[in-house]
Amino acid sequence: MTKNCNQCKKAKFKRYMFMVKAFIMACFRFAKSGFKATPMGIYEERLSICKGCNFLNRRSMRCFECGCKVKAKAAMSTEQCPLHYWPKLKGKKRKLNA
Repeated sequence: MTKNCNQCKKAKFKRYMFMVKAFIMACFRFAKSGFKATPMGIYEERLSICKGCNFLNRRSMRCFECGCKVKAKAAMSTEQCPLHYWPKLKGKKRKLNA
């Protein structure tokens, strides 16, 4: 099978659409929370966990499991690691400066 076959293109498109949907849902949850961001210490801890994970593409800082940019996802208090390495936050969060 070549890289340009229709089956490969369909699989790539399906993966891309999954990432788009996940991004839209994450943005919706984040907006619904009032744009409550992760406290800085927890944000840095999340990034540290991601940097030690085998599912991280270190060049793009994108998770191979969910496709998200980890710096953005870690900053959203409403989001969690798809592999359950860090949870979404409950309770007090900091509000992003507009």
